[in-house]
Amino acid sequence: MGIDNGVRLADKTPDDYLKDAQKELNIADHMVYVTMPLLTDKNLFISMVDHLYKSMFYSVMCFLKNEMYYKRLFAIPSGERDIVDFFLRKYTHNLGIDKEMLEMIRRMTNIGIATSKSYTQFKRSDKIVVLSQNYKVLEVNKEAIKKYLSLQKKFITIIKENLRK
Repeated sequence: MGIDNGVRLADKTPDDYLKDAQKELNIADHMVYVTMPLLTDKNLFISMVDHLYKSMFYSVMCFLKNEMYYKRLFAIPSGERDIVDFFLRKYTHNLGIDKEMLEMIRRMTNIGIATSKSYTQFKRSDKIVVLSQNYKVLEVNKEAIKKYLSLQKKFITIIKENLRK
């Protein structure tokens, strides 16, 4: 789980990131609406969250790489959380991202990073509980995943509309 922060991230173009974001979103969508009604498993829940997180992160990277391509940005921070925080600080007002979508991006970043680095994950009734490295308890349920999925679809659309080609 998690994002590959090595050479592969540096070599990708904005179009590659957009394709990867759409691919991860399609996988998460299939898992939510086809697989989840059939199976209820902790690992399935975590996998859905991971795919949603990757889709969100790749969307952010698509936009930032596009900004670099057009020389409006000269460097991207190194860590996953730093990249997302930089994007939120610098670009959310210009892109017209509302509070609900902003909260989804922050929450998916926290949960996505926590699930990739956490050893303690368990399922409680219809939600997954993750204990982050600093012992913060993060919970996500099926309804939240469905809501985040629809917000991620809107987020990718916003990113596509604001890419300059």
